Amino acid sequence: MCGRVQTICISSMPTGNPATAAITGPCTVTCTACRETETTEYVVSGKSVTHVIKGTEDLHIFYVNGQPSHCKYGNSMYTYVYSLQGDVLGLRDNTGAIVEWFLV
Repeated sequence: MCGRVQTICISSMPTGNPATAAITGPCTVTCTACRETETTEYVVSGKSVTHVIKGTEDLHIFYVNGQPSHCKYGNSMYTYVYSLQGDVLGLRDNTGAIVEWFLV
């Protein structure tokens, strides 16, 4: 577990309400209190995280109508499962099997 986390955004944060502001460039979150420095890069489009890269791990998130629809992790594609209210319930792999289920 890291003790101190530092976030560095390559592009500047827009002025205005931080709750509605959008980051327009990649951000790097670096943990400096660990035995080794871990860097995670977040690529943001508008208000949506579209890509997360940590070392050799790579997560790409695909959106439909502003909601995450699919994500690709490594060579595997996963589909988000939603409730009727729009809450994310879990993830299915490309065979339809549930690989993760979240308690709501």
